[in-house]
Amino acid sequence: RLIDTAQMYGNEAALSMAIRESRLPRSELWITNKINTGPWSGDGPINTRAGTLASVEKSLSLLRTDYVDLMLIHGTWVLSEAQQLEVWRGLIDAKTKGYVKRIGVSNFVRSEIETLEKATGVRPCINQLEYHPWVPKETTDLVRWCQKEGIAVTAYGSLGGSGNKAGELGPAMSANVGKVAEVHGCSNAQVLLRWALNKGVAVIPGATSAEHIRDNLNVPPFELTRSDEQLLARARPQTFRRWRNLSEEIEACTKRGAACV
Repeated sequence: RLIDTAQMYGNEAALSMAIRESRLPRSELWITNKINTGPWSGDGPINTRAGTLASVEKSLSLLRTDYVDLMLIHGTWVLSEAQQLEVWRGLIDAKTKGYVKRIGVSNFVRSEIETLEKATGVRPCINQLEYHPWVPKETTDLVRWCQKEGIAVTAYGSLGGSGNKAGELGPAMSANVGKVAEVHGCSNAQVLLRWALNKGVAVIPGATSAEHIRDNLNVPPFELTRSDEQLLARARPQTFRRWRNLSEEIEACTKRGAACV
């Protein structure tokens, strides 16, 4: 049983209540949490080694648990390279103390992962990122690289992402996913989850009802054909919102006089 949360979600105390009321032994739960590295909370972004360790301790207190199974750096939106390394060293400290069992990253690109490993000798065990049939090529390349390097990939937004939901972007997208679902006798959501699973990527879909939970848990074991995947790819919305806007980063680098490779 997996609980995927983050400090920026602000729900750690509520989750602790749910965990207690479930009466499940801690050993039967996997808790993934993420360091708040963005400006979305009253505490502001975590960007120091000591601050990272303190934030992990605070999370353990709110969750009322002795350890977290996996702790991730949530992203690098407002962090410099030096700050990324500070936060990563803080997570290494937290692992050494037994506060977390494993450490990884979320929304990181290849160069950022390589920088962490080169500086510390510790490679992230997981990269969590948005992944579905409509992500750009740089994301699919990143997933393949991570898998080649032994870094597990966890997909969020498997159903199209918060800005690209399969059922809300017009008839072409919904129809194409629906055609594949009809062929395999399953739901649209199950098609998209199977797409990621068949590529060796773990999925953590959200759900708003018991019916959705059952649907997500019971994805049939089928293989998508090449024509299935082509049909899904053609459903990509023209106004697709990327999980990470690289065009904005390139523009910012150019303005600073930095070369973009």
